[in-house]
Amino acid sequence: MPGASVTPQAIFPAGLAPAAHAWLVRPLPPGTVDYPAATYRYGSTRGGTLRPHHGIDFENPQGTLVLAAGRGAVVFADNDRADQLGPTTSFYGNVVVVQLHQAYLYQPVYVLYGHLATITVRRGDWVEAGAQLGTVGGTGIARGGTHLHFEVRVGYNDYDSTRNPELWLQPYPRWGSL
Repeated sequence: MPGASVTPQAIFPAGLAPAAHAWLVRPLPPGTVDYPAATYRYGSTRGGTLRPHHGIDFENPQGTLVLAAGRGAVVFADNDRADQLGPTTSFYGNVVVVQLHQAYLYQPVYVLYGHLATITVRRGDWVEAGAQLGTVGGTGIARGGTHLHFEVRVGYNDYDSTRNPELWLQPYPRWGSL
């Protein structure tokens, strides 16, 4: 009918909101470059010149503090020359992995911080969001200058279990994510 209006029906019962998915805070302090470098986003190959990227990079000067993006237990805090966390040993250099306190669909969630200059936590430490884990560096196969390599892994602490970290970070105020 001309001029008639239709009221859409709610898909979810009132009060039942979708679960939040952006659990993680920015892994760098305010005043630093806390957004990912546009040149090598998750899944990209930098124009076919590199393998698909399994994380995102935050380009910052060496020594910039690296902070825990969520609360959990440190399950790895060392150089990866003897432990294969990537496609090869010595891939991330100095690296910290935190298993988050919160699971996703009953699966553990791990956050990896790679190419660090220094590590200030040990395996077994419990960290809260915002706790210092180390400092930005250029260890391992870091290319293009010093940066924090940041990964989210779901199910297993494994190179093939990554998810797009940008979808796990809380958006900036008045911003969203797709």
